Amino acid sequence: MADKRTIAELAQDKAYLETCLREVNAEIARRAGQTDPPESESDNRVETATDSAVEGRERATE
Repeated sequence: MADKRTIAELAQDKAYLETCLREVNAEIARRAGQTDPPESESDNRVETATDSAVEGRERATE
């Protein structure tokens, strides 16, 4: 059965995924040259990136 999502919904999903990808790439670049970042720092950055991506998606839906 065909997916019934609209172009607007697909555009929102695309914007959300692009935000996630930018933040993951930024984290990779930040960690370049580091062997093992402190656990708490890593966890906090992942939560921040996730929160930012969710906020970006929420803004895209408004």
